[in-house]
Amino acid sequence: MNPVFDLFVDRTQSLLERWQRFYAIEAQRRSPDELQELQDKCLLSVICEISDGFTQGMIEEVNQRISLKHEEK
Repeated sequence: MNPVFDLFVDRTQSLLERWQRFYAIEAQRRSPDELQELQDKCLLSVICEISDGFTQGMIEEVNQRISLKHEEK
């Protein structure tokens, strides 16, 4: 596999695990309404962290490879 892809997968998994641990701890202290708000904030935070420059660079690289393959056909 592509080392950059492996790095992205590892990084994403690490981010998700960190947010899951945070949520599990906080879930014990919150009401159901507060939990919904916390879930929304965690989701947005995960997406923001994943959608950084590194990820955008990977997306551009992949789109470029896909475009080149379509042009070859």
